[in-house]
Amino acid sequence: MPAIEVENLTKRYGRVWALKGVFMSVEKGEVAAVLGPNGAGKTTLLKAIAGALRPTGGRVEVVGVRVRPGDPRVKSLIGYVAEGPSFFPELSVEEGLRIVGSLHGIGGEELRARIEDIISELGLGPHMKRKYAHLSRGLRRRAEIGAAIIHDPPVLILDEPTLGLDVFSVIALRNIIRVFAKKGKAVVIATHNIAEAMSISDRVFILRNGVVIASGSPKELRRLIGAEEALIAKVEGDAERVAETIPTALGPRVEGNTIILTGPAHECLTALLKAADAVGARVVSVTTKELTWEEVFMRLLEKRSREERACQCPLGGR
Repeated sequence: MPAIEVENLTKRYGRVWALKGVFMSVEKGEVAAVLGPNGAGKTTLLKAIAGALRPTGGRVEVVGVRVRPGDPRVKSLIGYVAEGPSFFPELSVEEGLRIVGSLHGIGGEELRARIEDIISELGLGPHMKRKYAHLSRGLRRRAEIGAAIIHDPPVLILDEPTLGLDVFSVIALRNIIRVFAKKGKAVVIATHNIAEAMSISDRVFILRNGVVIASGSPKELRRLIGAEEALIAKVEGDAERVAETIPTALGPRVEGNTIILTGPAHECLTALLKAADAVGARVVSVTTKELTWEEVFMRLLEKRSREERACQCPLGGR
């Protein structure tokens, strides 16, 4: 049984569809990232999974329990950390964790032991008596995660967990997430940090316009675009005309007198030489470089756009 199962999830705000039929599945012990541009529906999706909003249609289940807003069973199964502050500003870390634990029905020796474990695990020992409002941004994030996991939920959901954090806080948070997943918990993060998501995630869901347009492991996403490297060619002559003659499937981009292509190397080179010959240009040099994750992300978006234009079909589905 998956830890999280989302089937044909939709959400409409007035006349605007934030989610248009999302499918996703996350296993226990897995870290999943939801990537997408602004307005893609990432936060709406996370809130729907956490039971923080009522979807227009579709189904969400967490460890086999149907998610419905206000259901106390759901609250016990999920730890949710929103993008903005979600702790008691005038309370110390220890006091805040005690209150949240009490709200989950935990008390006495059990609560004391859980607070000690969380403070130790998250490296909050030296700061447990400090007020949340006086903590650094990275320490605040740790306190918020502590509050989210005080009841030991099987699922942890984090919205933009590394936003505004320094590199040391990002590394610490990455380790916290990995430890949580190693315990058999499912972790879902929504983020704009593509490289960070790819480095920590077992599975990635790319969301655009309320639909998952691609999903899989980081390696699988690279295979989807048919290339691990970009071909970079310097051209004597009209580089723009050369690029216009190359098939759009290879994603030709022009930077001055340089043309960048993405796809199987032999296809790129053949298309490049053919296009240069057709317009009377000359290829001076050719090199390759590994694609950055940002380039992979953009190529996947471009690939989906071409497919939509080719079939003229509506967004939706798996």
